[in-house]
Amino acid sequence: MSDALRHNDGKAELAYMATMPNAWRGFARVCTYGGTKYARYNYLIGAPYSQYVNCLLRHLLAFMEGEDVDAESGCRHLDHLVWNALMLAEMSVIQPERDDRPCQKSST
Repeated sequence: MSDALRHNDGKAELAYMATMPNAWRGFARVCTYGGTKYARYNYLIGAPYSQYVNCLLRHLLAFMEGEDVDAESGCRHLDHLVWNALMLAEMSVIQPERDDRPCQKSST
């Protein structure tokens, strides 16, 4: 039996995501918490890049200081960190005008 023809060369292999179910469940818990605290999909409005960096670093520092769970949300600090990193990556593509990094941007 042969496989159906598919032109997937060079495309992202999203099946890799299935190998990290705990990380994705944690990400989804942070999304759910945020949807309840603010509004569902409120994050799609976007924010300056520095907001995501600040939040990411606060959660990283809390984790590095030995705190695993965020007291307010009940979610793991690392899951908040992942959420902020993914939002920063997304915003850098869909809303580059929100880039407020203090460094000079390269023209290349």
